[in-house]
Amino acid sequence: MGKALFEKALEAAHAIPPGNLNKKELLHMGRTILHNLPELVEIQKELAARVSEEVNEQVEPSYNFLSLYKDVGFLTPHLDAPLAKWTLDLCLEQSAPWPVYFSQVVPWPEECLYEKENWINEIKHDTELRFTPRTLQPGDAVIFSGSSQWHYREPIQQAQRENFCHLVFFHFIPKGTSHFVRPVDWANYFNMPELARLAEHDARKK
Repeated sequence: MGKALFEKALEAAHAIPPGNLNKKELLHMGRTILHNLPELVEIQKELAARVSEEVNEQVEPSYNFLSLYKDVGFLTPHLDAPLAKWTLDLCLEQSAPWPVYFSQVVPWPEECLYEKENWINEIKHDTELRFTPRTLQPGDAVIFSGSSQWHYREPIQQAQRENFCHLVFFHFIPKGTSHFVRPVDWANYFNMPELARLAEHDARKK
């Protein structure tokens, strides 16, 4: 990412009134978030061509969100929904380097691993996943396939009195696939009314 776009993103994040941040993930992930800030939407449009080159397919913006991790921040191992096939993860600022771990590219699991006892440790220590850490500095970004690569972060490093890591996640999908990756569209697109239940289930989780 170029310096001008990075500074624009950082300035936009600093300008957000604290009361506008969503706190629904503060207790279980240690972060406040904000989806689709207009300034970040514009930046994401400018990034689409570069991401297309890097991933070797034409992409279009899906959504983005600002993620402000605090002292108790962590990220449980997970795969993203199809809405986030590709992610450009941008580090805005941090109290200390905070590695993110990526697995190799894997097929979508056929069983619900999240319901298994001790599933977190099983995933982290699965040698076939071959997790590797990536450490970003402010201004650095990494592109990965969130729907095909397990990823997680250990609890944020307690390096000083106040610890934080501020990130932006720019999510992209293959160009022209918006109907395929949004459950709310499936019932009409495939002419299968019963699929509306999937959209209802997806809405309840948000």
